[in-house]
Amino acid sequence: MGKVKILTLNVGYYMLGGDFVKEASPNMEYICRGILDKIIKYNPDILCTQEDLLVTKKYYPVFEKIYNEYGYQVANYCRSHYKLLDQKYIIDKYGTAKLGNIIYSRIKVKKSINIKNLDSGKGCITTPRCASSIDINGIKLVNVHLCGGRFDDKDVAEKKMSCRVRENEMKMIMKLKPEIILGDFNAGYIDNYSFIQKQVKNFDRDNYKKWMEGIIEYMFKKEYQSAYKYYKTGQTSIRGKFVIDWVFYKNVKIDKTKIIRFWGKNMKMLADHHAILVEVFIPT
Repeated sequence: MGKVKILTLNVGYYMLGGDFVKEASPNMEYICRGILDKIIKYNPDILCTQEDLLVTKKYYPVFEKIYNEYGYQVANYCRSHYKLLDQKYIIDKYGTAKLGNIIYSRIKVKKSINIKNLDSGKGCITTPRCASSIDINGIKLVNVHLCGGRFDDKDVAEKKMSCRVRENEMKMIMKLKPEIILGDFNAGYIDNYSFIQKQVKNFDRDNYKKWMEGIIEYMFKKEYQSAYKYYKTGQTSIRGKFVIDWVFYKNVKIDKTKIIRFWGKNMKMLADHHAILVEVFIPT
């Protein structure tokens, strides 16, 4: 098969459009096309999204037809947490909705095993976190949105939740023995704790540091490598100088890695994170 371009991005269609909003943007389709217009210039073969939108009782991807216009088919997906999807605009237009981790592809791949609930009723309050996966000519890829975010972060800071929840989620994923694990880890090497310190009493810095960095160190311990090499000093999220979307790999060769920026100077905020694009050598 040769070289395959894989991109991961937390899209957050439901809350974006120039800035964070309390109510869902009425221009989600426009935002979706804006993101795809930018992504398509880099010619990725596989798109892995988190906080994408799934609707109706069957929970199909709501923007599937738009992705089809850009040459991508839905390869696999799983239902994730509700978060803010009780917003009136979404219910009125689409019906009951949930967030999801979706994998789109323009090359031949096989559906693989999904993990519908990484927490199994324990830990993360914004459940059920899930993982979707595909097989690319014998290489297994897992797209995940791990526990975390401002509500769960606060629980950890207040010691209402273990700082090892994400490691427990990852143990379930590693049972699949994937060569590539990517997505939103809600974790990274943080350089400023003031935003969370202001929210809690008796802040335990060491415990919170383990929460933010522990899952990354765990991946290295399990002999995975980060495709993005500047994870301690680079910036792919507005939430400080650390990486939110990650690409980890082992037993496969990665060529180039690129950050695709979705906001910055003179740019409107178009996605929840910046995207990470990697070129992976897939055996024929």
